[in-house]
Amino acid sequence: MIEGAIRVSCTEIRGHRRETVERTVIEETALAIYVNGRELATLMCTPIALDDLVMGFLMAERIISRPEDVALLRVCLDEGLVRVRLVRPEVTFPERRVLTSGCGSGVTFADLSQQHPSLVSSLSLRPSRVVELMGLMQRSGALFGRAWGLHTSALSDGEALLALAQDVGRHNTIDKVWGECLRRSIATEGRMLLSTGRISSEMLAKAAKMRVPVVASRSSPTSLSLPLAERWGITLIGYVRGQRMDVYTHPERIAEEESPEEAQA
Repeated sequence: MIEGAIRVSCTEIRGHRRETVERTVIEETALAIYVNGRELATLMCTPIALDDLVMGFLMAERIISRPEDVALLRVCLDEGLVRVRLVRPEVTFPERRVLTSGCGSGVTFADLSQQHPSLVSSLSLRPSRVVELMGLMQRSGALFGRAWGLHTSALSDGEALLALAQDVGRHNTIDKVWGECLRRSIATEGRMLLSTGRISSEMLAKAAKMRVPVVASRSSPTSLSLPLAERWGITLIGYVRGQRMDVYTHPERIAEEESPEEAQA
């Protein structure tokens, strides 16, 4: 039994041959989040690291501002819900919900017109290091090589992976990473966020709230994420595959590669 995945039977067809085989598929379930007895949102997610998912989601949606705001968080997976009790009894719930794009669709209450201070950071990365970290992230995680159809995200300081999460939803992976960082007291400011998924506007907004100045993906950014990244001072990198990448905004954080002479010195 693989946590976060299930085994199923299917018919494999190769040319004229048909065979009944077993395959591993990523698990997906609905998870309703109740805060102080009221339903906040229902997320479609992979049922692993759900505590981290909920904590990261609450931070991203500004329901809480620090982990200490949560007095109780109880996952009831059999019932498909999470009960959260906050330290303060009165909570103003956002009224406007926006369904996020992509597979494993989520929900956000974020207003993308809101202003985030432009990020100032001394973080500098060579292209080869970005490629190495992306490859390391893709090879990591409990479900690597065991199930298809999942996304992975990770936080890095430019040298190592500090936190990593996997889920059917690309948005959920970032919330899980943030939740893990909260649980382990890992600072997110000034770090790099890597993802296998498309970088959309709501994913970039999560990065801005985490104060992450570099966001890199093996996939593409969306048209709305580009002006936001420019405005918020985020270096946005797409198509990190093999030895290539496209840097869309603030390329000054991507340093020149070492020459062969420098590498040998």
